[in-house]
Amino acid sequence: MTFWYLLICSVLLFCSIPCLRFVYKRIKCAQEIKRLCKKKGFRTLSTSVLWQFCGNRRDKCELYIETPSEIYSVKLFHTKKRRSILLLWEDGRYSVRSFIAVISYGTPISYPIDSTARKLPAYDFRYRFQDEWEIKTPHRILLVNPVTMEFRRKKPSGAESVLGDGESVNGMRVCSLPRLLMDLENAI
Repeated sequence: MTFWYLLICSVLLFCSIPCLRFVYKRIKCAQEIKRLCKKKGFRTLSTSVLWQFCGNRRDKCELYIETPSEIYSVKLFHTKKRRSILLLWEDGRYSVRSFIAVISYGTPISYPIDSTARKLPAYDFRYRFQDEWEIKTPHRILLVNPVTMEFRRKKPSGAESVLGDGESVNGMRVCSLPRLLMDLENAI
C-alpha cells in the first residue's frame, strides 16, 4: 500500500510543476517590477487585487506603470512550458508549439506539435485609465511571463517569422520581463 501512496504523490508532484513554476515566476515578476519602479520613482497601479496571477483569458490589463512622460499598460500572458514557442497570428489568434522527444535508433528526435489556435481576447489597455494619463505617451505591453523559448509571428498564409523581444504584433508590444525592465530602466 505504501508503494501506491508514493506513486500517487510522485505523479501529483510531477503534474504540479507547471503550476509551481507559474506561481514562482509571477511572484518574482511582481517583485522585480515593484523594486525597479520604487528605485526610479515610478508609480504602479494594479487593476485587480491579485494582478500577478491573472490569466490569458482576462480581457483587461493588469498593471499600469506611470513614468513622468509615459504610461505602460501591461497585460500578463503565460505559457505552461519553457520549452515551447508562442505563435502570435496576425489575424488575432495564438497557439503554442510544444515538442515531443522520441528516441529513434539511439538518437533523440523532437517533433513539434501545435495547439489549436485560439482567439486572443480584445484586450482593454484603457481599463480604469485615468484622465491625467491622456497627455502621456501610451505603451501597450503584452508581458509574457513565464516566458517561452521563442516568440513567432504567423501570417494567415502560414508563413512564420521570429518575433523579436519588444516587437509589435496586433497593436501590442510583446515583451519578456527583462525587456520590460530594460525599457523602464531607460525611461525618463
